[in-house]
Amino acid sequence: MSKGEIKADDVVATIAETLPDGCYFVNMDEFLKTLDKADKFQPFGSKLFEYQIVDEDGKERVFAYYTSNYKQAAFLKFFSRLQTFVLWFVDAASYIDIDDPQWVYFICYEKYKNDDGVESYATVGYTTVYEYYAYPQNIRPRISQMLVLPPFQKLGIGTTFLETIYKYYQTQKNVTDITVEDPSEDFQHTEWLRARLPSMKLRMEQLQEEYEQVEKEYQQITEKLKSI
Repeated sequence: MSKGEIKADDVVATIAETLPDGCYFVNMDEFLKTLDKADKFQPFGSKLFEYQIVDEDGKERVFAYYTSNYKQAAFLKFFSRLQTFVLWFVDAASYIDIDDPQWVYFICYEKYKNDDGVESYATVGYTTVYEYYAYPQNIRPRISQMLVLPPFQKLGIGTTFLETIYKYYQTQKNVTDITVEDPSEDFQHTEWLRARLPSMKLRMEQLQEEYEQVEKEYQQITEKLKSI
């Protein structure tokens, strides 16, 4: 390099520093070998539900939603690769600490049949929820990240993610409320939030009243124990 010339950055090396092992390839043959595993992929975690839609082209498509947690080591390895997509599609996004047991993961897959007629799954997107502690023995789930990959956007996936999370926690009596971490403008204006925010607020008020009643009873029991 002659004096005054600017050396080009090693873009591949710079990107590789932020990616987990096995997440990228610089050799085409090695990459093609991994494609054989795609048809054998099976979703991780517990299945919550699935539903069918007809897209704009008149094609029937099936989407399934699953939930996973830190107890599944194979899933965490998979998710460490999946979450690299946020760096490309979400402004100022960062990785979450998958070693933290408070994270709960919701993943959407599309179920389809490949060219050989074998049932297969494609990863559509994910949402992460952090379960904060709430006194005395409750939790406050906070939706942290949501990513729907570009080929699956405008199909109502994000709306269904929110609805799925709400239904998941609605059945748990130790949930005080559900919040969102730094929601984007697009997130705030989803049809689901606009349509259901009043009912969500009412439900949260009911939960707050129940919490206050439990707190009151707890204080009464504590006072009685002091007098014994």
